[in-house]
Amino acid sequence: IRDGASFEHNWAANGGAIYNHAAAQNLDAFLALGNGVQIYNNRAIGTDLTSGRGGGIYNAEFATLSINGAIITYNTSLKEGGGVFTEGYAELQATSVQYNQALD
Repeated sequence: IRDGASFEHNWAANGGAIYNHAAAQNLDAFLALGNGVQIYNNRAIGTDLTSGRGGGIYNAEFATLSINGAIITYNTSLKEGGGVFTEGYAELQATSVQYNQALD
């Protein structure tokens, strides 16, 4: 995702702004967020017992997430990972993750 992009006021069952999904172990999904990308005020609302994770970003099993210089703030999840929830590999560098909340 290009530098300076903004994801605001979105909602979904998982990954209010972004859901990075890999279908299987040998089908990798790679997502890179660049400098100044803003993930702000998004919601993972949940629709069943297995959803409501990753208010800002949900990074699924077998997926790879690389974030450098992003701002992830004021996101909310019904369950885990107010800002970011990951089951796969995630690397965050020079990234601000603040004021997010998980309600459960």
